[in-house]
Amino acid sequence: MQIGSRPSSRDDRAGVAGLRAVLWLSAWAQCRYMIPGWFGAGTALHAIRHQLGEELITELYSRWFFFENLVDDVELALARADMDIAAFYDTLTESRHAVCIELIRQEYVLAQSEVQKIKGCARLLDGEPTLQRSIRLRNPYLDPMHMMQADLLQRWRSGERSDNEMLNALLASVSGIASGLQGSG
Repeated sequence: MQIGSRPSSRDDRAGVAGLRAVLWLSAWAQCRYMIPGWFGAGTALHAIRHQLGEELITELYSRWFFFENLVDDVELALARADMDIAAFYDTLTESRHAVCIELIRQEYVLAQSEVQKIKGCARLLDGEPTLQRSIRLRNPYLDPMHMMQADLLQRWRSGERSDNEMLNALLASVSGIASGLQGSG
């Protein structure tokens, strides 16, 4: 699928190493993990809190523009992620990857907790009620597309992958979800 204005991979590298970032971001958005926007942030913020103290991390957020924007961007990625929807895609993975899924989910919980501590809020995006409401209102329309896409992917993988109608439905689901999310990642 053509995503973006450039080729999907670099000619000088093979496999996953050659893929451009837009595909990586888009794939994690499609399954609603949104990993590139938050993964590792929980561990890092937790370490900062324990090494430097609560007072310093609060001061960093209130006085350092870069850190404030970083935490706000992580918060937005966490809010756009949906672990319940991602669970539909988890069923498509091989059982040997279950440990990875568990690590991702643990990091999500930690990142959410750390952001909420820094911002002093009960829920993600409490300081941005319009954005919080927009995501809450959008999700019920996107959720069925995600469930359909996960089902189509499972059927596509279990078949001979020669069903053009199913392929077209899969491609349409990718476009529909990207449009509903208002971007690929």
